Amino acid sequence: MFAGLGRAVIAVAALATGAAAEAVVTPWHVDAPWFGGFSGIDLSDDGRDFIALSDRGYLVAGAFTRTADGAIAAITVLDHAPLTDTDGAVLQGPMGDSEGIARAEGGTLFISFEHQPRVTRQMGLHGLPEILPRHADFGALPRNRALEALAVDSGGGLYTLPEGGGPVYYLGPGSRDWQIIFHLPTDGQGWAAVGADFGPDGRLYILERAFRGIGFQSRIRSMTRDGTDIRGEFTSAMGRFGNLEGISVWQGKDNLVATLIADDNFGRLLPSQIVEIQLLTGE
Repeated sequence: MFAGLGRAVIAVAALATGAAAEAVVTPWHVDAPWFGGFSGIDLSDDGRDFIALSDRGYLVAGAFTRTADGAIAAITVLDHAPLTDTDGAVLQGPMGDSEGIARAEGGTLFISFEHQPRVTRQMGLHGLPEILPRHADFGALPRNRALEALAVDSGGGLYTLPEGGGPVYYLGPGSRDWQIIFHLPTDGQGWAAVGADFGPDGRLYILERAFRGIGFQSRIRSMTRDGTDIRGEFTSAMGRFGNLEGISVWQGKDNLVATLIADDNFGRLLPSQIVEIQLLTGE
C-alpha cells in the first residue's frame, strides 16, 4: 500500500464540447523490483478494483480507496504475478513485452503483446495462457509498434490495434479469424494509439500519445464499435502528464471517468502515476 498520496488537480480541455474537465493526478510507487513500466489498466465497474499490466510481463491486482467525492485516497496492492508461457515458465525478454489488457466477465484476462505480436487469454493473474489465433498481418507489424491497445466489448468481442494506428482488428466470440473492422483515422500530428477500452455507454475509447521532444501529450477519442461517430474527448497540454499508456472507462457519480496509467520505464525521469479525468462529452 502506498500511503500519504499527493494529488494535483489540473484543468484540461474537453475537445468535444469545449468544457473544462478535471484531471486528478495520483502518484503511485511500490518499493519492489516488479513495480513500474505500466502499459495497461482495467477497473471494475465501480472504479475500486483494478488490474495493471507492465510492459515486462507482470500483472498487479489492487484496490483504490476513494473519498466521498470519488477521488483516490490510497492504493492497495492485493496480488501480483508474472506472465508465463503455456507451460508455466515465466516470460523473458521480448516475449514478455505485454502492452494491452482487457478483462471479460468471469475474470478472464486478455493480453496483447508487442515484440512478438499475439493476444493471449488466461483466467485471473495465475492462470496458464492460451495463445489466440493470429491475423496474417501480425507477423509483419513493426516490433516496437505492434499490438499496443486491446479492448473487449460487452458481447465478448476483442479489438486490438498497433501503436502506429491504422487497422483495428476484431475477433468475435468463438471465432478463429480476426477481421479488420475499420481503420483508425490519423491526422499526421504524431499521435500513436497506446490504449483502448469500451465504456459503459458502449463506445470505444482510444488513448493516444505523442512525444513532442521534451515531453508527452495525450488525448482520448471515442467512437462507435464500427469506427464511426468519432469524438474528441480531451487533449492534454504537452508535458502535463507522464507517458500515459493504459485506459479504463467507468461510470462515476456524475460522469464517465477515464482512469489512465503512466509508464515510468522503470526509471526516475518519468513519473509513475494514475490520472483520472471526468469525461464531459454531451453536456
